[in-house]
Amino acid sequence: MNILAWVRARKMCNATVCRGRTRTFAGGLAVAFSLSTVGLFAQQSADIKVTATVAANCTIVAADLAFGAYDPLSGPQVDRTATITLTCTQGSTARVTLDNGGNYSTTRRMAGGTPAGFLNYALYTDTGRATAWNSQQITVSSFDATNKATLTVYGRVPAGQSTVAVGSYTDTVKATVNF
Repeated sequence: MNILAWVRARKMCNATVCRGRTRTFAGGLAVAFSLSTVGLFAQQSADIKVTATVAANCTIVAADLAFGAYDPLSGPQVDRTATITLTCTQGSTARVTLDNGGNYSTTRRMAGGTPAGFLNYALYTDTGRATAWNSQQITVSSFDATNKATLTVYGRVPAGQSTVAVGSYTDTVKATVNF
């Protein structure tokens, strides 16, 4: 039944009874609208392709390496460590390098003291301090559940540097991550 036919039927009937049947206005209207819209609209659909590209990315945070007190006359070598923390996109491969520092001259060294001088030190990739961490890359491809990896830098100030003067010594080594 379309809307026009329904309206005609309503004019012939009173509000509650029509030819022995009970009708309600809301029910009749719903039937009229639903029947009148069948077949009036066509339908087509299209897919929306959704894409994204996840880029490799890494951040690097390096902790300071503090050797503390050093006795150049009778003290032993001083060994300390620092950490480098990488946070990388899952699936990334990171390559970490350390430069030679700002005071390099055939060896890494810190500048300072009064009168000005240098205190030699070395950085290593292993706890036994057998493999110097010079210009080679350390490759990291395994990260924890939070996409982090921690590398340890093993430092050593050799014993017997008896010509260094009293004072504070510093150097800056740049840690770089390539990914």
